[in-house]
Amino acid sequence: KDLLTVSWLGPDNTLLSGGGWGSLAGSYCFSGALNIANTPNQLLGNWEALVYDNGSLVFSVPFSIGGSQN
Repeated sequence: KDLLTVSWLGPDNTLLSGGGWGSLAGSYCFSGALNIANTPNQLLGNWEALVYDNGSLVFSVPFSIGGSQN
């Protein structure tokens, strides 16, 4: 069985746990969320979502968080 988890890697190499989806078998669709409200300036920039299966990195997805343009 697979045990899928997600972590978020910030631009300053901060690693935030995003939780997991339990031990499952079969085909499923999963989603995760990172609350970016009130993100401090030092955490603006390039991030990665890291997805693991039983502790081994399966894939990562890059994204960026930018500041407000007032």
